[in-house]
Amino acid sequence: MIQTQTKYILITGSGSQIAQNIAQEISLEKNFSDCHFLLQYRKNKPNTLINFLENKKIKYTLIKADLSELNNIQILVKAYIQPLGKLDILINCIGDFVQKPLNELQSSEFRQIIDSNLNLVFDLYSSVLPFLRKNEGISNILSLGYATANQIEAKPSILPYHIAKMGLILLTKSFAKEEAEHQVLINCLSLGICENTIHWPNNKLPLGRPAQLKEIAEAAVFLLKNNYITGLNLEIDGGWRGNL
Repeated sequence: MIQTQTKYILITGSGSQIAQNIAQEISLEKNFSDCHFLLQYRKNKPNTLINFLENKKIKYTLIKADLSELNNIQILVKAYIQPLGKLDILINCIGDFVQKPLNELQSSEFRQIIDSNLNLVFDLYSSVLPFLRKNEGISNILSLGYATANQIEAKPSILPYHIAKMGLILLTKSFAKEEAEHQVLINCLSLGICENTIHWPNNKLPLGRPAQLKEIAEAAVFLLKNNYITGLNLEIDGGWRGNL
């Protein structure tokens, strides 16, 4: 009988509905039959996911931490990842959002959106990569992006968010190229209008409906299962190219 090794999966921003659905989908995939989730959250405890994992008898560790400062990321790594000696997967679902006209946007808000969606990601990647490189096989990083972030165009109502997510795509592709020799695959899953979206666009969705959370989760698992795709920005948007 072949004994499988436990896969350790860190999910940041695990309190979001999307993060919880991704974790549930991972746990149902046979490739991840033996996994241990490290669930970081700041305010919103992932209660739905916790109930699911407990019913399935799947191991998890809750981590309540504000990762807005590099020092807190390092504390998390030292307390939870370093004792394990390795990490198999990082799924990053952190990123604040604000929608308002530029003439109403505060300087502090602009910086906060950039920090939480881009600068934090750089710090997080840099801190966990030494542990992802230790695996004998493939390791993965997956971050949530934003559909249309690869377009250079005016986005006055969500400018800092658009800038940060555009930077995330470049960061993903650059890290992916650097880490390929270490068998660390790094991809971005960029979302359009989803069933839990708060700010809906004025223009019509081409497929006539938003993306379902399960569809997003299935796309995430597809990227995490692969052994070759890296540096990819996969858009889940149903053909939407709206303006905000």
